Amino acid sequence: MQAEIIEKRYPENIRTEVFRTLMEHPVEGVPRIHSVRLSGDEWIVREDRVFGITLAEYIAGRCLEKKEAVGICMQLCDILEKVHRMGIVHGDIKPENIMMDNSGRIWLIDFDASHFVKKEPGRDTVMMGTPGYASPEQYGFGRSDPRSDIYAIGVLLNVMLTGHHPLYGRAKGSISAVTDRCIRVDPDRRYQTVEDLKKALRRPVRENPAFPPGFRTLNPAKMLAAFLGYAFIIYFCFFFRDYNASLLLVEIWLFLMLTGTVFICSNYLGVQDLILRRFKWHRALVITAELVIWYLLLLIVIGIIFSILKSFGLQ
Repeated sequence: MQAEIIEKRYPENIRTEVFRTLMEHPVEGVPRIHSVRLSGDEWIVREDRVFGITLAEYIAGRCLEKKEAVGICMQLCDILEKVHRMGIVHGDIKPENIMMDNSGRIWLIDFDASHFVKKEPGRDTVMMGTPGYASPEQYGFGRSDPRSDIYAIGVLLNVMLTGHHPLYGRAKGSISAVTDRCIRVDPDRRYQTVEDLKKALRRPVRENPAFPPGFRTLNPAKMLAAFLGYAFIIYFCFFFRDYNASLLLVEIWLFLMLTGTVFICSNYLGVQDLILRRFKWHRALVITAELVIWYLLLLIVIGIIFSILKSFGLQ
């Protein structure tokens, strides 16, 4: 049976090289493109029609079960795995751009916001994508790449499970760890590929941000390593046995300095992510600022306590 072909019209300023690449190298899960031509002040793209409904129509007014939502994301990852290998970023993953055909198969459509990954450092200069689903780098905070699509998948997964954007409530249970990692402000802290995301979707591991670093996922190997690390810090800081008040104060200061460094560098309670959402800073700058503030506070507090001990002749 011959496929039905439809025409889609896009503004003259879209990046047609993506459509031409997909036309020359069809991707399973993306409607086959037959032609791309300029007509007046707009581009006309002729592609196969997908018989079905958009994901936005499918989930309208309801939440999906975890198994179904994960299954949709897994299909989407399978499509993006091929698209990303071609160096293409979709750039506008949202329910309206995902079709579900009559057999339940997922299709990714509308590549008008797509572009090829740029290797050189820099920032996106044109806002592309849909607010709410677009990653921070698509607002000029950096250079968008496949991890920008991963951000949008995290938002999409949360919307399918809860009915709303993660800002207004997160999915519960182990899957929350997956959505949380997808939508981290810093792309380096997200899943780096859709293959990594698929692995996490198959076996989601729940993280408790309130637990000390090393104990958040309750992974036995990580907990053992963390236990040995904390034990070494305690032994190193409280090695001396000939105690006096001043020496004990120094040891406490050293202990708090080292453990504070571990907690800050591991983004305890997501403090760094909160700062990055408000300020256009690099993560290294945020960590440095946190460490400087922590060390200064320790010096001030320890200095005050030392002065009090000295005034009582207890140093």
